[in-house]
This record gives sequence, C-alpha cells and structure tokens, in this order.
Amino acid sequence: MQKEMLVYSNKEVREELSKSNLKEVNFFSIDILYEKWTFFEEVNYMGNFKGYDFILKGGNAIKWTKHKGCYKNDRKGFLNDIKNDEISELNFLGLNYDCDDSDEDYDYTFYDKIVWNENTPGEIINEVEKNYSSKEYEKLRDEIELEEDYLDIELLQKKGLVNQIEINISYENQISILKWIKKTL
Repeated sequence: MQKEMLVYSNKEVREELSKSNLKEVNFFSIDILYEKWTFFEEVNYMGNFKGYDFILKGGNAIKWTKHKGCYKNDRKGFLNDIKNDEISELNFLGLNYDCDDSDEDYDYTFYDKIVWNENTPGEIINEVEKNYSSKEYEKLRDEIELEEDYLDIELLQKKGLVNQIEINISYENQISILKWIKKTL
C-alpha cells in the first residue's frame, strides 16, 4: 500500500517525519527536483580551422534535474542539512548528499567562446571572428567537423534552488511518500 502526502513547510516535514518510528522504517531516501535551468553539462567542441586547432567552449542547458536516492537511510543528515530553512531557501550548495541516480531533461545547447591553440596566427582568429560572431558559433559548429568532449555537470544558476523534495519511507507493509513543495502565491 502506498500513502502520499503534500506538505508546504519545514515544520510540517519535521512533524510528519517525527511520527515515523525509526525501528519500523525499512528504507528511507529522498528525491530532489531542482528549479528549471539550475544545471548545465559543460561541453568542449574540438575542431580545426584551416590547419589550426581550437576549442569551442559551451554546454547543454538542463531544463529539469532530479537527483534520486539521496540521503539513503540518513534521516538525521537530511534534517541537519535543511536546518529550519523553508524549501525556497534550500540550494544545491547547502545540501550534502550522495545520490544513486539522476534524471535530466536537456533543453538547449549554448556556446561561450573559442580558445585557440597558442600558435594560431592573428589573421586566422580575425577571420573566424569576422565570419562567425559569438551568436553564430552554431554555424561554425555545423560547417566544421567537431569532436565533442562532455565534461562535468555544473551550476547554471549561482545557487541551484530546490523546487520539490520527495521523501520516501518504506515500512514492512506500506510506502509513505511525503512531497515537500513550494507554496504558490
């Protein structure tokens, strides 16, 4: 049997969690859904223009990110991390957890800048700058075969704000899901 409950405040989360007997809990974990465009995947596109190597730095913006299986069997760690903060005050940098998995919904690709090999002549750099403004790097990418190097997932926003926290508590005959969501005005 599965029971689901919505809560809107830190106080409600703490009250509901205090109702569960730790000795009866078989499993505890948390899924964290972040605000839109909190993260991006950094990508370097390596290419060659008229014999000179360059890296086109950019990334893939991630519309939604959900970290799953966080705070496994660590209710105390979760409560310590959230302190008395409301969900609108929580952010990625203030939460200390490992997670089993994550789901990302990629939205768009962006390009920041070109980094040239140090031996590249100025006229080559000027030619690219003249023909491909920073808003036209996608055109450059389409015209030249590039090798992609996917790097880390980084914060796109400065804080990485939390949108929703789903607390999963498994008992012998029941699963309780406590959804802590932001109040809408």
